[in-house]
Amino acid sequence: MKFSNRFLLLTAALTCLLLSACGDKASAPPPEPLDPSALVSTIRDHFTSAPSETQAVVDEFIKNYEGKKYIPAYQSLDKLSAQSSLKQDSRVLISRALLTVNDLINKAAEQGDKDSRKLMRSIQLNK
Repeated sequence: MKFSNRFLLLTAALTCLLLSACGDKASAPPPEPLDPSALVSTIRDHFTSAPSETQAVVDEFIKNYEGKKYIPAYQSLDKLSAQSSLKQDSRVLISRALLTVNDLINKAAEQGDKDSRKLMRSIQLNK
């Protein structure tokens, strides 16, 4: 399966998870993206006492995010969200972080980043 198709499937699965994680749809507003400048510290602080395998994925995310490698950062967050041991507050935080990184991928695509453009084009074609 191509990377773009996997990304689309992961995005769709994450959206379903996000919607189910929000609780009562009538009373809960949709999650908001996190402030991009505070994203690393928010994630780092939240997962400080996480198990080593979770911490390794968090470190991978931070390395990619700080290196402005937003597609791999998104993949790291997606990998993090797949961990079955996460509590609800962690899942909501990851969902908000994914929204933030997705916004950054969209901006990179608008500014001419070829990989981001290719990914966004693929997502639009597969809707």
